[in-house]
Amino acid sequence: MNCLQDIKAMENVQCNICGNEEHEPVLTVPDCGQTLDYYQLVRCPKCDLTFVNPRPKNLAWSKYYPEDVYYAYQNNNLQGFVPKIKLKVKNYLMEWAGGYRNQKNRSGTGRIIDRLFGEILKDYLIGVVPSKYAGNLLDVGCGNGESLMWYRNHGWDTLGVEASKKGVIAARSKGLEIIESAIEEVNLPDNYFHAITMIQVLEHLQDPKGALSKLYRALRPGGLVVAGVPNFLCLDRQILGKAWLPLETPRHLYYFTPKSLKNLFRAVGFNVLQVRRKTKYGVSLCQIEASCRLEPGFRCSGSIAYLFTSPIIKALAPKDYSSTFISIYANKMHS
Repeated sequence: MNCLQDIKAMENVQCNICGNEEHEPVLTVPDCGQTLDYYQLVRCPKCDLTFVNPRPKNLAWSKYYPEDVYYAYQNNNLQGFVPKIKLKVKNYLMEWAGGYRNQKNRSGTGRIIDRLFGEILKDYLIGVVPSKYAGNLLDVGCGNGESLMWYRNHGWDTLGVEASKKGVIAARSKGLEIIESAIEEVNLPDNYFHAITMIQVLEHLQDPKGALSKLYRALRPGGLVVAGVPNFLCLDRQILGKAWLPLETPRHLYYFTPKSLKNLFRAVGFNVLQVRRKTKYGVSLCQIEASCRLEPGFRCSGSIAYLFTSPIIKALAPKDYSSTFISIYANKMHS
């Protein structure tokens, strides 16, 4: 840890899943806010959970989540041909992967084609709630409400939770119902939601297990939760080390592997259905080169690193290493 870091503002924490206080050092990583601070990442040998320890007691929200530039809070105006095409493609991918096209008046052949495309294309997305769960949907950390609006347009009764005022304004401008609050502070009805989504949220929370316990109570028996996080075990991270961009320390406090993600959900009481890997995702060359610049001791050139983190190489890698992002599908069992 850099001597300029305020030791009094730090706290030691135990494993969020099992409470284990014995940890293995993993990496020392720089502050993503471009300060001189460094943070220690440790791993729980029992749960495979990696986390920042010690960590800041009170993270400066405006510094690490600047509302004027942080991507999740910005309203997409979709100016230009390419952004509009990308959105259309994403919408089609979500419809196929979630089985939403099957709801339309399709022939038997059309439904078979839809299922086939759904299986092929699901690995291009972090996570989509299947159409069969349709009802009340909660999106935790909904940002500008883009995903929430998609679900509303596909038959769901939606509610979002977002801590950022700018994100709330952007989401409400779409006509969405949003609670302005951190998930730790919001009150939710018990046994109400048919589905809950939280994409790239768990890694930011100070107490992921506590937040999941609250969501477990809010989910109806048989209901589904879908959560997506960066995969700490992935090939990108193995190659780039502390230059891996999704580290984002200390904005990210926890780092999950497929194993630790399943351990977390089972510890809360969820029945884990599957962990999906976004295997068709590749890191862009500019991101790789930026990572290499962040790490002066990095020996691999950007072009070589780009080759080894491409979708083609990932498809050949062992499944737990093949994806930069993973998503978990888990449900609440009927009592």
